[in-house]
Amino acid sequence: TEIRHRLERACGSAAPQVWLEAAHRPVQLRSASAATQPLERLANTRVAAFAGIGNPAAFRGSLAALGASIVGFRGFPDHHPYPPADLPALHDWAVKLEADLLVTTLKDLVKLRVDQLGDIPLFALEIALEILPEGDSVAALEALLAPIMARAAHASGRLQRHAAAAERTATA
Repeated sequence: TEIRHRLERACGSAAPQVWLEAAHRPVQLRSASAATQPLERLANTRVAAFAGIGNPAAFRGSLAALGASIVGFRGFPDHHPYPPADLPALHDWAVKLEADLLVTTLKDLVKLRVDQLGDIPLFALEIALEILPEGDSVAALEALLAPIMARAAHASGRLQRHAAAAERTATA
């Protein structure tokens, strides 16, 4: 809220008409094959975690806040490509740490595409963006988007009618 007030003071009438605040919330653990586990799986579990994101310390903090016993953490550069040699190296590292679970981000998991490294399960911490209700901000955003959504629905209907007409012509 303080940021909003500073922005309004600095921008005056040019300040955004609608202001939304959001928070990132852990939702569940997800494997590369889309299997899920509840966040409670992390509680008191020996976790080796790694991330190639802009702020790996925040990811580590999220895991700690969920009760994971972080026995090791590796931060890679943002957008790390995970070449093939990384997989056995991460496995060996986790084995030395006696980790029960490897955890990374969804951004990293899609590059790895495996459900486990050796015999150690690999999951990503799935994070959701939650819009925080503040006054009538959500209603104001919906009001701004309503004309755009109406035009999109109208255009979609028009496209469906054209497609149906083309199909009738093709089969005649």
